[in-house]
Amino acid sequence: FNKTSIEFTEAICLYSIYLNQKPDWIFIHCDLDCTFTGYYWNQINSIEDLRKRIVLKPVKNKLVETIFGVKYGWIHHRADVYRLLLLMNYGGIYLDNDQFVINSLDKYRKFEMTVAKNEKPDTIGNQIFIANRNARFLRAYYDSYRFIFLHLYIKIK
Repeated sequence: FNKTSIEFTEAICLYSIYLNQKPDWIFIHCDLDCTFTGYYWNQINSIEDLRKRIVLKPVKNKLVETIFGVKYGWIHHRADVYRLLLLMNYGGIYLDNDQFVINSLDKYRKFEMTVAKNEKPDTIGNQIFIANRNARFLRAYYDSYRFIFLHLYIKIK
């Protein structure tokens, strides 16, 4: 969110997805008008087959400013929730824009849900999700925000 250009790292990661995952489509969700500019975006677009696979998906409605009646703390929470909602509706593979793919992730698609382990102990990384749209984990993760935000809201008041 809040991006209008593609940086070097993002371009390389996008290209790695194209080369190693070989997806039919790459959906890029954005909250602005989805008009990217810059040298690296132009480089991505110069690869005709890759360009044909990229679908820019503007968020139709402005992202909801609250979840369970509480305002988000920062943009990352909105992006985290939006990614969960997308996967709950469609399923598929979600990758942050800084994830470099070196092998196909298809072997993980047979599972209901695959998540990355975070560097911090006892935490789940949400930079890579591979999910069936009906994955129970997605609903549980989404519902966990109810506790987190309501708990923070009560502390703040």
